[in-house]
Amino acid sequence: EQYEKIYLYKRIVTAKLYIDNHFANNINLDNISEQAHFSKFHFIRLFKSVYGLTPKNYLIKTRI
Repeated sequence: EQYEKIYLYKRIVTAKLYIDNHFANNINLDNISEQAHFSKFHFIRLFKSVYGLTPKNYLIKTRI
């Protein structure tokens, strides 16, 4: 159980780092969720639970 949570968290962090490194490119939710190997809807829920923002809002905030 704990290992699974760490594994899921690492996948979310990988997606966040993808946003951080590619925010200037034309990336979208499909690209980002693919990095974490989640379905889009599951990914949005997990990302928001970790970072307090949806991936789209995080991307917008990073670009500003």
